[in-house]
Amino acid sequence: MLNLNKIAESLEVNLIQLFAYLDEDFIVTSAESDIQDIVALLRDANDEKIRLAKNVLKELL
Repeated sequence: MLNLNKIAESLEVNLIQLFAYLDEDFIVTSAESDIQDIVALLRDANDEKIRLAKNVLKELL
């Protein structure tokens, strides 16, 4: 699955878009786009910042 994530990232698409039919319309919502941005930020963060982000999200949600 990790390799598929890397492929999707390099193509700048969501993972699910790799499996969409060619003639099928696929709409990425703003929330899905925001989640993708958050995941990209977390991938670049160190362990401490990831734990902090997790705690902040727990408090917000």
